[in-house]
Amino acid sequence: MNLAPYTTFALSAQCDHLTILETVDRIPEIVRFLDSNPVPVFILGNGSNVLFIDDFSGLVILNRIKGLRVVSESEDAVSIEAGAGESWRDFVSYCVGCGWGGVENLADIPGTVGASAVQNVGAYDMEAENTIVNVTTYNLQTGEKRIFSKQECRFGYRSSIFKTSDYKHFIITHVTYQLNKKPVPRTSYKAIQTVLMEKNIPSPTIRDIYNIVTEIRKAKLPDETVLHNAGSFFKNPVVSMEQAHKMQQNYPEMPLFPLPDGSVKLAAGWLIEQCGLKGYRDGDAGIYEKQALILVNYGSATGAEILCIAQLAMQSVKEKFGVTLEPEVMIIA
Repeated sequence: MNLAPYTTFALSAQCDHLTILETVDRIPEIVRFLDSNPVPVFILGNGSNVLFIDDFSGLVILNRIKGLRVVSESEDAVSIEAGAGESWRDFVSYCVGCGWGGVENLADIPGTVGASAVQNVGAYDMEAENTIVNVTTYNLQTGEKRIFSKQECRFGYRSSIFKTSDYKHFIITHVTYQLNKKPVPRTSYKAIQTVLMEKNIPSPTIRDIYNIVTEIRKAKLPDETVLHNAGSFFKNPVVSMEQAHKMQQNYPEMPLFPLPDGSVKLAAGWLIEQCGLKGYRDGDAGIYEKQALILVNYGSATGAEILCIAQLAMQSVKEKFGVTLEPEVMIIA
């Protein structure tokens, strides 16, 4: 089965087995299959954060579990459970439409609700973990249901327990979020502040923030259905304050983002651009001309060719700045 239609990179890669999971009722069937056929398993949501380098010798599960359910509600907050296969874009739009704050800065991110917990998606001074209460999973080795609390998820920068080898056999079926019914919009991110000033919006609503974030993303990021990509390919590297200041002496215009622990986050896209790679292309694999953090498939690139571009960016940044870039995209070799 060709996986190209199920990933936003649209790269040709085959898998031995593929199944679509729409309800938890089918999980025992999958467990029995894996018990009789002990093959590797990979769980796909929207396929917006994955790069297959080669064919996958195992079972690919397309997580399509849908549904939204209010778990609890008070005067100030609401807890809502969402199926892992729900579109993240649609989920954020729905919450904003209800006037529930907490995810509006994460507007227009491709992917699914389940992926938001796996990846701890984040943008514009907000991360999924800020609102996640718990994550419902099933162990594909035993069929047992387990609910992970927020603390048990071990959320980090673009990471969670579900990205570790010991927990990759857990499939997420639902994620519960707590949202604010009396939200205070987050406007600390410079790009958001700039647009608010340009539009003369002194007291923005979460709808304003949602619209602004969507506008910013569409202006600088390619539509994955038109120009195939997986969003931000690299994590923004974190360095010590001392290293950041040394780098800024040579590059005064370098953007720095101080973190609460005293370290400093750098802009991976800016680093790659300074290496002269923005818009670089080799065949049908390349780096997006408007944002160096995005690797793209212009047509018929292979996973190996995309990986070569990624390695070029990593090597160039390492040689020029002494900084190691780490892929955010899951690379399946």
